[in-house]
Amino acid sequence: NDGNQLRGPGSAIKVGNGDWVLDNNYANSFTGNIAINAGTVRVGNNNGNNYGLGDGITTVNTGGTLRSDTSNPITSRIVLNGGTLSSRNNDRTFAGTITVTAPSVVSLAQDATTARGVTITGNITGAAANLDVTGIGGGKSLIINSSTSDFSGTTRVFSGATLFASRFTRWISV
Repeated sequence: NDGNQLRGPGSAIKVGNGDWVLDNNYANSFTGNIAINAGTVRVGNNNGNNYGLGDGITTVNTGGTLRSDTSNPITSRIVLNGGTLSSRNNDRTFAGTITVTAPSVVSLAQDATTARGVTITGNITGAAANLDVTGIGGGKSLIINSSTSDFSGTTRVFSGATLFASRFTRWISV
């Protein structure tokens, strides 16, 4: 990690409860995969830098969080394997394919008092897993605007969260 830039092939594994900020403002040469096993990987630093994840697949496991802090959409492929997607500092967009392989969460809370919206414009795929939408109120929403999603699990919306699904035709439980 040189100046928060990953380079070359291989893999990176996030362990431990802290934050790891990947803040690249230019395309990087990282072609490997990232596993988030604990703590938070944050892409960007309240700016437009969205290249931190590289070209591989980012897997967010139980106990891990992938948080967008970039004004540009994150286009990387993401696997939600029990982990959490969220936003920081503003409402943020995930535009790459998201595969849900285990019950996972989209959090509309930056922290205990700050609500943030999340927009998903990429394909959502996966089967037999719940995608839970949680929040703290504040009028923020998960917006799913993907014409190609084939997610066949259940999306559950909990108190304090709102879901707008303009092109999402799967099971939704409120």
